[in-house]
Amino acid sequence: MPRAPRISVTIPVYNGMPYLQQAVESVLEQLGESDELIVVDNASTDGSPEYLQTLSDARIRVIKRSLTQDVASNWTEAIAETTGEFVKLICGDDLIEPGCLDAQSRLLRDDERLVMVAGKRTVVDDQDQVLIASHGLNGLPARLTGADAIKRCLVAGTNLLGEPAAVMFRGDAIRGAMPWDDDWPYMLDLATYARVAVLGDVALIHQPVARFRVSPTSASSQMLEQQPKDFRKWRDWQRKQAGTSLTLLERIRSDLALRARTVGRRLYFKRVARRAARR
Repeated sequence: MPRAPRISVTIPVYNGMPYLQQAVESVLEQLGESDELIVVDNASTDGSPEYLQTLSDARIRVIKRSLTQDVASNWTEAIAETTGEFVKLICGDDLIEPGCLDAQSRLLRDDERLVMVAGKRTVVDDQDQVLIASHGLNGLPARLTGADAIKRCLVAGTNLLGEPAAVMFRGDAIRGAMPWDDDWPYMLDLATYARVAVLGDVALIHQPVARFRVSPTSASSQMLEQQPKDFRKWRDWQRKQAGTSLTLLERIRSDLALRARTVGRRLYFKRVARRAARR
C-alpha cells in the first residue's frame, strides 16, 4: 500500500502561463518520492492545460475543471484534494526557494504545537527582476502564539505573515479551516490564517522561502482601492465575532498604519507600472 505523503503542495491556477512552469519546477525539485503536487486548473484558456498535459512525474496529480469558479472556491478545492501531513498552497505565478519545503516541514514535524510556519519572501516583477529582496514578518519574533500573530496583524493594518507561498500549514488544521472565505476578497488569506492560527503556535523563518510576483495587472494591484475597506470589515468581524480584543490605542494605531500602508502601496504599484512601461 503506498505511503501517505508527508508534504502536499497544491497550485490552484487560472491562465498561469508563462509562470506556471517555474512554479511547478520549483516544487518538484524539493518534493520527496512519496510527496505530492496537486494542480487544480480552473478552466484555463492560455496554454496552461497543454503544459500540464506534458507532465509525467508520478508525484503530480492534475485536476481539470470544465467551468471557471471564483478564486476562493478554487483554493478550497485545491486544499480539499491534499492528503499530506503538511500542506502548502502556491499561486501559479509564484514559486518557492530551494530548501523551503524541508525547512518549514521540519519545524512542524519537530513540534506538534505548531500549526503554521511562515517565512519572508522576495518580491519580483513580471520579468523576474527583484523589487524587494527580503520582505515581510516585520517586528515578529521567531515564534508566537497564533492569537498573538493575528492580533499583531490587526494592529499593523496588514498581513504580516505573507502570501500562501510563504506559509506551510499542518494538514489537518488547514483542511479543517475550509472554505477560504471571500466575504473580504483582499483578506482571503489572512482571514483563513486566523482560523488556523488559533489552534496553536506559529513559527517564523526570517529569510526568504518564496518568490511573490507583482505586476500592474496582478490581483494585488487591481484590488488596491478595496484593500483598506476589506481590512476594516475583517478587523471589525475579528473583534466582535472571533473575540480578538483591541484597546482604543491599538485601534487608533491600526487605522493609522492602514492609511500609511495604503498610500505606500499606491506609490509602490505606480513605480511598478512605470518600470513596466519603460520596457
